[in-house]
Amino acid sequence: SCLRDLPVDILKIAKPFVDGLGEGEQDRAFVTAIVRMAQTLQLDMIAEGIERPEQLELLQGLRCGLGQGYLLGRPMSSGGITELLVMGRSHRRPVSVVSSAG
Repeated sequence: SCLRDLPVDILKIAKPFVDGLGEGEQDRAFVTAIVRMAQTLQLDMIAEGIERPEQLELLQGLRCGLGQGYLLGRPMSSGGITELLVMGRSHRRPVSVVSSAG
């Protein structure tokens, strides 16, 4: 009951749970439960450690809207981050791998 009283607005899906996505049903079931809990509580969520396209695709399918990991961007220096921010949105690469059937 104490958990409900904490000022939480975002839920992080830790890398160890993301690592197993695409490899077995147990990890997928666990991540699905985390995502559903966040959605029920109306929390934003971020998945960390996204390294493979199938992980990104599964997370997008679950409607996990935020992610971080080598697939999306490599670590960089503060100068590199400044350069990225100066370049603006026009130079960002799209990361969506989910296509609509039609």
